[in-house]
Amino acid sequence: MREVKTLPSAVKDIKGNFVTGIFSVFGNVDDYNDRIWPGAFTKTLLERSGRIHHLWQHDFASPPIAKITSIREVSRDELPDEVLRRAPEALGGAEVTREYFDTPRAQEVLTAIKAGTLEMSFAYDPIKYDYEELPGAKYEWERLRNLREVRLYETSDVLWGANDATVASKSLQIPFDFLLKQLLAQLSDMQEQIKGGARHSAADIERINQIAQLAIDLGATNIKLLDEQLANDPALNDDGSKRAEPQPAALTLSATAFKYRLQSAERALALLSRSV
Repeated sequence: MREVKTLPSAVKDIKGNFVTGIFSVFGNVDDYNDRIWPGAFTKTLLERSGRIHHLWQHDFASPPIAKITSIREVSRDELPDEVLRRAPEALGGAEVTREYFDTPRAQEVLTAIKAGTLEMSFAYDPIKYDYEELPGAKYEWERLRNLREVRLYETSDVLWGANDATVASKSLQIPFDFLLKQLLAQLSDMQEQIKGGARHSAADIERINQIAQLAIDLGATNIKLLDEQLANDPALNDDGSKRAEPQPAALTLSATAFKYRLQSAERALALLSRSV
């Protein structure tokens, strides 16, 4: 799944159909607990020159609305004052200049940019990254991710960014699309463990329970979860027969129960992803 990041309007210059703006800021920690470092775009801009497009709302099914004429990393001194006010710790950023086409949609977008009503976003794959533990962090998505290298696919004008798309689960505030990507990745890893016959640890079972419950908390009320007897009865084997010596449930959840619980979590996340 490609990731996206959005920056509030940071237009540097508008001349006719040409617009120059900042689409990424380096060195600051964003709403996703990500920090992009200078040089993260260097390789992708060299390798994908001419293949990076400027779109409307990340719409890969429609033609671009503008032609990118220049895209590069810039130093802190080249950032607009408004960016530095929002991110005083910024080390630099990435800038794109594009020429908007003479089409109805492109001209509508250009008019909105001139009115200051749009934001900028970009789609990418993380290539090289590492994590920093944050004080008091309990969940994986609370760690700080340092993005050292990314593969850039496109820049986009958007109505509003995913930075505002946060959801509450009890007292936890989590960026919604980031949460989905993290949980789906965890589910994929667990599926591979099942295929390989790996033992299902208490931590794995707890995580699946958290995923399923979180999905319900977020509004997936029409998800039917695993039969509670099969899920929680430590005396049941995969075929429903009784175990000779029951063990603690957290360590003996049967493979069948584990798969059903996993499928329930997947269905819940699939349902929620359609609302992003």
